[in-house]
Amino acid sequence: MSAEPRGNNTRKMQGVKLTNLDKVLWPEDGITKGQLIDYYLSMSCHLLRYLKDRPLYFTRYPDGIHGKWFYQKNVPVTAPPWIETWSDRSGTRLMIARSQMDMLWIGSQASIEIHPWFSTRLNPLYPNYIVFDLDPAPPAGLEQVKVVAKTLCDILRYVGLVSFPKTSGATGVHVCVPIRPVFSYEACRQFVEVVARLVLKQHPDIVTLERRVEKRSGKVYIDYLQNAIGKTVVSLFSPRPLTGAPVSVPFEWSELDGIRPSEYTLLNVPAIFKDRLFRIEYISNYPQDLLDAAEKLKRLMAAFAPARYDLSDHT
Repeated sequence: MSAEPRGNNTRKMQGVKLTNLDKVLWPEDGITKGQLIDYYLSMSCHLLRYLKDRPLYFTRYPDGIHGKWFYQKNVPVTAPPWIETWSDRSGTRLMIARSQMDMLWIGSQASIEIHPWFSTRLNPLYPNYIVFDLDPAPPAGLEQVKVVAKTLCDILRYVGLVSFPKTSGATGVHVCVPIRPVFSYEACRQFVEVVARLVLKQHPDIVTLERRVEKRSGKVYIDYLQNAIGKTVVSLFSPRPLTGAPVSVPFEWSELDGIRPSEYTLLNVPAIFKDRLFRIEYISNYPQDLLDAAEKLKRLMAAFAPARYDLSDHT
């Protein structure tokens, strides 16, 4: 099913009125709003499995990636009646994506980035995965990120945790670790911080935990602070508002050395992943226990510095 206009810049699909389909959102690439909608429709099966029951934020670019944009949390009152919402503690109505029609509406809003919570609406205070966000600051780049990611993978394996990498869609990598949803966000953040500090000890020349951007030059920032309620990283298979229309995609650890994030774009990802098997359900398939991992991590950290975390508030 194509959302591209055929002689008409307005169409109606499945009860949704789609307008400005030939609006160019990625000027250097000539990629239109219609093509963005097509992408979301073609990837809806994968996206909906990943986003299931997760409150969502969006970044919207109605005038294209170089125009004014805004961060949307609250679902507008003009949204179609079938859109399901869930309200957080502040009363903000967040979208829950359930169907292909929902993905069509997301695309129709020029929502280029999708940001899911780390927890679900069923258990909002307890994430079921944690994330190590590896973000290089020039002149550091992808090669330094790969070195850091490999060390991180080795540490996680040592403490008994299965992890799943994905490209950020830019120059970074996100390392996702599924867990049982019984640990508080604060406990999870502390765990990620301790692992990040261990990586820093091993690569002080290329790793930083410095929050201030101006202090990160030439190093890979491990952002452990993203592991907090309401904070996010961009979704798997979300496009990015960058020239080339790159997309965040999963890959196997065995592919790390050869991964080239810029090669995965809005135009080719549907074909690449059409028949490719990958573990999109990893969050439900690998409900891992951080307590066991924390005990092993304590022993590993003993040679470097005292552990500074406590998972005792996990229930």
